Amino acid sequence: APEPDRAIGSLKAKYESSYGLIVSEWTYNDDKIEFYIEIPANTSATVKLPCAINNIEYVNGNRFAKVDGFSGVHCADGITTFVAESGKYRIVVNC
Repeated sequence: APEPDRAIGSLKAKYESSYGLIVSEWTYNDDKIEFYIEIPANTSATVKLPCAINNIEYVNGNRFAKVDGFSGVHCADGITTFVAESGKYRIVVNC
């Protein structure tokens, strides 16, 4: 559940789990935030982004509504939550 901060600009965290490398990264680019998430094979992750669903523009270059590999997508109190299958995801959000 990243909490981006313009004053910091970007942040990257890595963790070598028993299943493989987990990566969570975010970067401010003008009026957008770019998230990068890496989830090891044979696992899934609950992802929480600090934005409404309609602010999520792209995932790996595709419109958010057309992304495979996400389930249980819902939004409450400005937080979009979903379960992502293993893989690498670059998510662009309009702030």
